[in-house]
Amino acid sequence: MSMVFRCIIRGQRDQWEGICLDLDIAVYGASLKEVEATLTHSVQTYVEDAMKETPDQRDKLLSRQVP
Repeated sequence: MSMVFRCIIRGQRDQWEGICLDLDIAVYGASLKEVEATLTHSVQTYVEDAMKETPDQRDKLLSRQVP
């Protein structure tokens, strides 16, 4: 199963943030590389955990609206 999520990373010097717009996951770090790795790991973990839920709950977790 392949999924695509919209994410952005922005920052400068030693203050960076990454946000997965589709799952409402945010991470912070000191470098682009750190935030990219942390955001990737966070999204993967979230999806893996969501896939363990019942189909109804899984659908809610993977298609929730961002505030």
